[in-house]
Amino acid sequence: MIAIIGMLVAILLPAVQATREAARKTQCSNNLKQIALGAQSFHLSNRSLPSNGWGFSWLGETRRGTGASQPGGWIFQLLPFVEQTQVHQLATSGSESDLPRRVSALATAPVELFRCPSRSVGALAPQGSDFSYTNAIQPVMVNRTDYAINEGDWFSHSGGGPPSASPEDLDDYSWVDQRKITGVSWERGSSSLAHIRDGTSQTYFCGEKRVSTLGYDTDADNGHDQSMFSGVDIDITRWSIVKPAPDSVDLELFERRFGSAHASGFHMSYCDGSTDFVSYEVDSELHRSRGNRMDN
Repeated sequence: MIAIIGMLVAILLPAVQATREAARKTQCSNNLKQIALGAQSFHLSNRSLPSNGWGFSWLGETRRGTGASQPGGWIFQLLPFVEQTQVHQLATSGSESDLPRRVSALATAPVELFRCPSRSVGALAPQGSDFSYTNAIQPVMVNRTDYAINEGDWFSHSGGGPPSASPEDLDDYSWVDQRKITGVSWERGSSSLAHIRDGTSQTYFCGEKRVSTLGYDTDADNGHDQSMFSGVDIDITRWSIVKPAPDSVDLELFERRFGSAHASGFHMSYCDGSTDFVSYEVDSELHRSRGNRMDN
C-alpha cells in the first residue's frame, strides 16, 4: 500500500507543480497587463510615457511631479495610475528635514503588482551595500521589482545622478545623451506614443527581467539589489540588444537582459497596452527591433 501511495504521489506531483506554475504565469501576465494599462492612463494625463528618474542614488519624491524634474523612476511615477496612490504619497514631506525619513519609508513599502509570483521570495530583500541614496536615510531592506522598462538597443550607462537637487548641481551633472536612446523611457526623459514610429503594438514597454538565483534573497545580483522606486539603473531597466535568458546561478553578463523565472520564456507588455509571452528562442534581431521604437 505504501509503495502504491508513493507511486501515485510521484505521478501527481509534477502535474500539481505544473498547474501551480501555470497559475503563477497567469498572475504575472495580469500584473504586466495592469502596468501597461496604467501607462496608457499616465500618457493621457501627461502626453508621454513615464520617464526614468535621475539615477540609482535617488528615490522618488512626490512633490517633484513627473518628467525631468522627478528623481524617481518609471515605477514610482506610475503608482497613482495603478491604484497605489497611498504608497506614492509616502514620499510627501511636511518639512524638508523630515523628507529623507519619508523617502526611506517608501523604499520599504512592498507593492505586489511589480513582482512575479514565480520568484517565490520575500517582499523585502537586502539593500546593496556599495552605494547610498542621496535623498533618503539608507534602508537595510528594500522592495525590489521583477519587471523592467525598455530602454532600447543602446546601452546608456546612466550614473548615480547629481549630488543634490540644487539648480547648480542639476546643470553641472553629466546627463546621458538622450538622442542616442532608442527605447521608450530613460534618464529624465521618455517617448510619447506619437513618436513610436514602429507602432505601439510592435514596441516593448516593459517586461520581466532576468535575475541570478543567487540574488533572490541577497544583494549578490547588481541588477536586483535596490528599491523599485529608485531612479534609472539596471534594477528597473533592461535592453533588447542582448538575448533574453532564464534565471540561473550566473552573475556575469546577465544584468541587462530581459528574462524570467519561467522555464520557457518571459512576459512582455507593449506600448499599446497588450501583453505577450515571448520564448527565450525568439529571433535576436526581432527581439532587438521590438525594443527600438524608431528603426522601421
